[in-house]
Amino acid sequence: MDRKNLLYILPLGLLIYLYIILTTADTESSEANSKLINEEPILTTSPPPSKDKVVIEPELTKQSHCSQLDKAHEIYLHNKIEFISAKAVQWYFDGYDRYEIAETLAAMFGYSAAMKWIITINQFSLYHEQYNALTQNIDSLSYHSDFSKHSHYLTGLSRYQYTHGDHAQPLDQPLNQLPDIAMYHWSEALNNALQDKDIDGAITAIYKLKALVTNPTFFPHPIKSSMLYPSLSFLSQPQVTQIITALLELSPIYVDSKDHHEKHYGVMLANLGLEKTLWRFTKINSNDFKIDPVITVLIEQLSSAYPSLNRPPIAKNICENQIINNDIPLNVAPLTVKNSTQPLTPIWQGAHSLFCPKQTFMSKFGSVNNHLKRFNLSLDDFNTYQALQKNSGELKDVLDQLDESQRASLLELIYLNKQLSPSEIDVLFNKNITPTDSNFYLLVRRLPIDQQKDILLKYQHRLDNFDYRQISLITNAITYNNNDSDELVSFLISHGFALKPSASAPDPLWLQLHLLQIEKTHQALPKKALQSLIEHTQLDEIHVNIMYKIKQSNIELYNTLVNEFPKLLLNAPQFLMNIQCES
Repeated sequence: MDRKNLLYILPLGLLIYLYIILTTADTESSEANSKLINEEPILTTSPPPSKDKVVIEPELTKQSHCSQLDKAHEIYLHNKIEFISAKAVQWYFDGYDRYEIAETLAAMFGYSAAMKWIITINQFSLYHEQYNALTQNIDSLSYHSDFSKHSHYLTGLSRYQYTHGDHAQPLDQPLNQLPDIAMYHWSEALNNALQDKDIDGAITAIYKLKALVTNPTFFPHPIKSSMLYPSLSFLSQPQVTQIITALLELSPIYVDSKDHHEKHYGVMLANLGLEKTLWRFTKINSNDFKIDPVITVLIEQLSSAYPSLNRPPIAKNICENQIINNDIPLNVAPLTVKNSTQPLTPIWQGAHSLFCPKQTFMSKFGSVNNHLKRFNLSLDDFNTYQALQKNSGELKDVLDQLDESQRASLLELIYLNKQLSPSEIDVLFNKNITPTDSNFYLLVRRLPIDQQKDILLKYQHRLDNFDYRQISLITNAITYNNNDSDELVSFLISHGFALKPSASAPDPLWLQLHLLQIEKTHQALPKKALQSLIEHTQLDEIHVNIMYKIKQSNIELYNTLVNEFPKLLLNAPQFLMNIQCES
């Protein structure tokens, strides 16, 4: 009886539980890496389960490279951002929300790129005499792939911007004629008042600006304007303090965390005699923004019309007439981490728990059978829906006697291969003989995607989103259902299902990228899932590691990923993590 159960469950069990471990365990550890270095980049908190070890290995990249490749890539990204930003000006005039466009640009290309776009459109008016010429120019723009020089698609549109002439002219006329660029008018009024040392006029302009700030994140704060400081330098200290205090009340000052401009602005304010406690800067980066799906469609349409937008430079073309260096050492830490002396950081504990579960599939099977034997039962007593109904009382008695881990193992093995209808799931759930945490997904994973969505929404607030291992329902959806996970993951995220409960929980984005790395077939890229996961994940060293491994093992996949999702274009890792399970 037990052997029949084993043969019945084992194939899918191996697929689910051993797939990650057996296909991914790196066996390239070397005695040469056993020496500890002084830097300990991953050491904190609790150790992993016994006998498992984590190896951080130095590697050499084996990719063609020349001195011009990095420059070519920088030009490619610049030109791509300029072109998409220029086309986005027309989207704004077509009625798309400026801040949804800006947020998408910030998420894809960085906060600085988004603010450049915002500052540019702040001088474009629907009522300006140059409006028709502007839109005609945008419509005529075509993207040309050139890795040798910077193009100025967005910057070139500046000739169609409205600019104030003689600053002595009354402000009423431009405000009445071009009301849609009032923020620009009052910013100019502020600059003019400061140049004239008109403190009252400057304060009035600041208050007018404050009334126009509807989205502080994308407000071109005057303190970030280079024109502000020369004007302030001619004012008395009390006047400077009065102006700066009023400006700081407009909104927080957001700065791109990659540009470190807060130091620059801080030095200028300090040179004006301002106390450091008077100003504040809020660092922001692309991970703080969400990509709007409607704007994403527009960008995808643009990419379809101009395929070269997603074709970055490659070494064999750029480096054709230059010396190619094929062995560039990667600066990784040659560190062997053993559980007894070198605990893992929380982010790696989650990956470790997926690689090296405390119980293997076979140990779970043996343990479950032993528990059932004490009640004169076996897995055969629960192998159909009818059997589950008939023996629901006995099963509940068994479950009541088990701890959390044992309960999870038993329910996992019972429902792993079950094909249940929505009504059958309802009956079993109400009998209290199903998982009530993230493992509830086992019951629905074989249903059509629409039924999966309906049931998961129906039970969302009756389930714990995480099991005792901190594995989320979204993580299970990625693990158990590769075919439908693309649509399902984005759906679950949009309906408030959390990715993970803590930093030490398994990371769904890392898992999705890991499965892409080891996938031998050529399935379609799960774009919806990746988009949603990236939007809701703080990228860190675990993602740096997996993207580097993808780059080394499948450059075509890597290029596709970074073109589709620019946030995944990460720096080289400081170390490479390889987890080896003793079992």
